[in-house]
Amino acid sequence: MSDGFFGRIMNLLRGAGAELLNNLERENPEAVYQAAIDAESARLREARASIRRLSAQESKLKEEAARLEEEIDALTREAAALATSDEAKALDLLITKEAKVDKLEANHSYQKAVAEQLAENEAMLPTMEEKLEALKKEREEMRARLRIMALNEAREDADPEGIPSNASQAALQQVRARLAKADAHRHEALRAAEEAKRRARKELERLKAAKKESDPQLSAASAEEPSSASPSSSSSPPAPRVKRTL
Repeated sequence: MSDGFFGRIMNLLRGAGAELLNNLERENPEAVYQAAIDAESARLREARASIRRLSAQESKLKEEAARLEEEIDALTREAAALATSDEAKALDLLITKEAKVDKLEANHSYQKAVAEQLAENEAMLPTMEEKLEALKKEREEMRARLRIMALNEAREDADPEGIPSNASQAALQQVRARLAKADAHRHEALRAAEEAKRRARKELERLKAAKKESDPQLSAASAEEPSSASPSSSSSPPAPRVKRTL
């Protein structure tokens, strides 16, 4: 009995939530499209960030595998040279070699898993980009329909002298208010994107600085780079292209 009662309550809540969402879609379609675009943009940013992380991880694993292979070859040669003169030392070298062989096998397995995940994310990226562009296109089409509806309502409600009635003016003002709100959302999204880009650049500079501090060779290489620009960079910029209109 209690399960049936609570089940009916949950159904009522779901119905109320669906009705609320439908009302929101009817009254403010711009907000619905913006929410969908924001969600898809966040997924796309996360996918791109994941691809960057996996690519860096794959490169690091490949470097580690190359180093292990070199060390294994060196240990093999050294053990062979000591096989007759110092058997104990040769045995220690071969034991070390086997440990590195195990590490190399684990590296290859991990490297394969990373490569598969990277390929999967890269394959999903075009679909996500297309979905985002489709949402943006649908939003622009919705805005165009709202403008056309406002113009049609204004013409239908006009008096014999061609002056729109109060009801038509009120409807037109509502549409204009919606469009202004949509433009405000768009500008806010652009500002948020610029702020995110600024933070990302700041984080990149911090990571580069930390990398230089932790890697003496990188710091030395950066110090040896010439500070002056190449002669070609001081050449005059190309002449601006003239836009011709008919």
